[in-house]
Amino acid sequence: MRSKNAGADAEEAGPASTMVPTIFGSTCFGPAVVLLAIVLCCAAPTRAQVASEQYVANFGEAGSSQPTAIVVDSAGNAFVTGRACVDAACTDQEAVTIGYAPLEYPFWKAWLKSPVGVAQGVDIGIDAASNSYVLYLLWQKRDSSNQLTDPDVVTAKYNADGVRQWINYLSSTSAVTRTPVKLSVSPSGDVYVSTIAASVPANTKSSVLTIKYSTTGQMQWAQVSPPESNPLSVPIGIQQDSQENVYVLVKSSCPSSGSVSSIILKYASNGTLLKSFGSEQIGDPVAFQVSPAGNSYAVGFTPAAPGATGNVMLAKFNPDGTLAWSSDLGSTTGSPAVPQPVALALDPKEDVFLGSEMVGSDMAAARMVATKFDTGGSHLWTSTYDETVVTDADSVITIVANIFGDLFVLGKSETTSDSTRVPQILTVKFGLSGNVIWTERYSADPAGDSPVSLATAGGQNPFIAATRTASPTHTDWVTIDYLESGATFNVSEIDVSGGQFTASVINATEEELTNVSLNIINFDLVESNCTGTLAPGASCQFTVGFEDLDFEPDGFAAVFYNWAGLFQGQSIPIL
Repeated sequence: MRSKNAGADAEEAGPASTMVPTIFGSTCFGPAVVLLAIVLCCAAPTRAQVASEQYVANFGEAGSSQPTAIVVDSAGNAFVTGRACVDAACTDQEAVTIGYAPLEYPFWKAWLKSPVGVAQGVDIGIDAASNSYVLYLLWQKRDSSNQLTDPDVVTAKYNADGVRQWINYLSSTSAVTRTPVKLSVSPSGDVYVSTIAASVPANTKSSVLTIKYSTTGQMQWAQVSPPESNPLSVPIGIQQDSQENVYVLVKSSCPSSGSVSSIILKYASNGTLLKSFGSEQIGDPVAFQVSPAGNSYAVGFTPAAPGATGNVMLAKFNPDGTLAWSSDLGSTTGSPAVPQPVALALDPKEDVFLGSEMVGSDMAAARMVATKFDTGGSHLWTSTYDETVVTDADSVITIVANIFGDLFVLGKSETTSDSTRVPQILTVKFGLSGNVIWTERYSADPAGDSPVSLATAGGQNPFIAATRTASPTHTDWVTIDYLESGATFNVSEIDVSGGQFTASVINATEEELTNVSLNIINFDLVESNCTGTLAPGASCQFTVGFEDLDFEPDGFAAVFYNWAGLFQGQSIPIL
């Protein structure tokens, strides 16, 4: 990406790649410094056990601002969309999308203004070239009572430098109100948008309109969902498989009777409706995912009598729409009660993750619950994140699985022991066996901060978009990049009195390391068995000699190793 000036509103915690000049600088060591530099190399990046803030980028205008969605690319660039009030009274709320490069935040900003002062970003996606595609809601008019009318569904494309390539408006009419919900972007840049088309003026009937745009902005097709028995239909999610078939989960309801139903619609890339399925398993849907192979996974509640709540159901459907398996997880009001499902995620093996909440007996304190199933539907583990303070309430916002099969859970944590209930942003990483690898909290404001969205790309660090309470009447948005670092050495201090020193390299991750090797600088490598492969939890030993030193060691030594393509390190006291 082309370099631009970094924004002045970024709060930086230096990335590990900047540690080398800092440690070697004169401010860290005196003239008599021993440097033991160890580089651990492996074919595949290891997964670390600790996290820290690589950067925290604050964005705010004169009035309140709030993000709505975030996406990241494989290079670690983050793209966030949302809304911002450019004046304190918020008479002009504009949609804004921001690009963040790893060392430049913000990298670019793109604004969209409404004729009546109300616009917002709704969803965002990227293609393989890091072009971003943004779905906006833009209001065009106000009626005689000053109520907003005539919303537009706006879709725009920006290149990697934030320059707008095209923009399309889908307007409401006197008979139909159109509002945007979700989008999905293919690697080549085809854009699929799901919208609600509601009748005017009573909103007594609505359908789901799915639209495809080419990467150049040309509308390819638009399809209305088939009629359902319930009058109001809304899209819950839109996904693609590797063949660019498009899957839309539709929820239909009838407010007067309380009846709820759902169906999954599968469209070919040319807009042909291929299949509709899933209504017998999922009555009231919660979340939805599709694998590259075209398998659909949905979680929700089983069909039930109007006004009643069914059991929690997780189901997998084959690419042809037939049921692969379903699992009745039980009732959220039964004894024992099962957690309330919130979010669904898949890893590359098509292991299935649920993010849920378990409400305490006092109906206040809640717990984050993560559950993992294999692709055949077998339950692998359930892990509950327990606070040390039992009066904390932890709610799940969303979940994402990385390429290694780890699970990131983003939630909001509140202490319920007093009346303040100040929210914090809580991120928890679960490992392959359901173990908690690390937790991070962000709480920079006395009035609290609230999470909005979470994203990661492949093995990248997790990125968080959230709202921070800048004042009692003013909110800004904050983007957080958590850096995971590989703590894989047992070294805590170096004793050179014996003329040599032995240390261990430990694979503290859950993946086998291959092509392991050591490079020792400034010292003699006496002995090492750190070659070949290193299994999870295994260790190897190496010995370095100090006999040829021509100075008295004092201060610190620096240990560096390679993790995920970046040199990282730790300082070690020398005795």
